[in-house]
Amino acid sequence: MTSLAHRVRLILTLLVALSLGLAACSPVALHAWWSESSARAQGFAPARLSLAHGGQLAYREAGHGPTLLLIHGFGGNGLLHWRHTMSELVEQYHVVTPDLLGFGDSHAPGPLTLDAQVDALIALIEARRLGEVRVAGISYGGFVALELARRLPLSVRRVVLINSPGPIYQPADLRALERRAQVRSVDELFVPRTPAELRRLIGMTRTQPVDASDWLLDDMLARYYRGHETGMLELLHDLQASQARYSQRLLDVRPASVVVWSEGDAVFPPPLGRVLAEHLQAPMILVENAGHSLLADQPAMAVQALRLALSMPLDPSRTVRLGPTDAPMGP
Repeated sequence: MTSLAHRVRLILTLLVALSLGLAACSPVALHAWWSESSARAQGFAPARLSLAHGGQLAYREAGHGPTLLLIHGFGGNGLLHWRHTMSELVEQYHVVTPDLLGFGDSHAPGPLTLDAQVDALIALIEARRLGEVRVAGISYGGFVALELARRLPLSVRRVVLINSPGPIYQPADLRALERRAQVRSVDELFVPRTPAELRRLIGMTRTQPVDASDWLLDDMLARYYRGHETGMLELLHDLQASQARYSQRLLDVRPASVVVWSEGDAVFPPPLGRVLAEHLQAPMILVENAGHSLLADQPAMAVQALRLALSMPLDPSRTVRLGPTDAPMGP
């Protein structure tokens, strides 16, 4: 009886605390709290790795089986991008989800570059003794994943590139993106500072309708962008300034790969994915009714695509479309 009374008091205390918290919290902060709580319930407690040259890499890991490293894209953090995927795959894989440098709780004292991101991930792989890893990267995370595979060819068993063109992206493609987005530079698109700019970014990256007020968009900016602008701009400028160098050193790198692409991607249109698949001699998975933010647009199909990409034979003649038909398209 005493134990039951204690449990009741504990539940009531938690409910009161939660109700008080809800009154004070923003919707975005509440969503982050819920994601964090549900991740912890599955064993994904946050951890920190101190880096050799200063700074830290924040990450979460849980599960058993082959190690799967999930690398997020631009903006947000690992949990925001991969929460649904982590939840679905933790029973099958040892899932490791870092916050890239300049995002979430990860930071470094020096300039933020693609090489710095890979240095930090290698430090994580070595510190956690992860051994062989499978790597999935979406958008900017795909650039990081390919460079990681170049640096650790014996450790990276398979790379899944999601809406990320890597070494085949050219300056002309960047100019075409700026014209589609009607911006003077990609800085304006990917580092939004006002609700209107964030609404434009969401419109470019999602195919599913998102009706959000300026107040909610400003709440999102406060949570995921403000305070991170300098690092984000450093990363964008590094990619642009070093594009030729990065592409050159990846030209002859063809890790065991699968290319996953959203058919409605307005940031990196599907023809780029086809060129990348041909370059890597990799099979391709096309996802219907999804935009660049595949993980947000179609979370269930994103998990389906990733499961398939991690297990399918690496037949470069094979293309699969996921949607109502889920049909192979043949050679």
